[in-house]
Amino acid sequence: MKSSIALIGFMGVGKTAVGKVLAKELNREFVELDSLI
Repeated sequence: MKSSIALIGFMGVGKTAVGKVLAKELNREFVELDSLI
């Protein structure tokens, strides 16, 4: 079972950039919640 990883922080600190790299390195799907809302 795979666990989810959530990056939380202020706007403009690089959560999306870090999340994309992390997802690629861990071979996981990257989902940006802003695009789902």
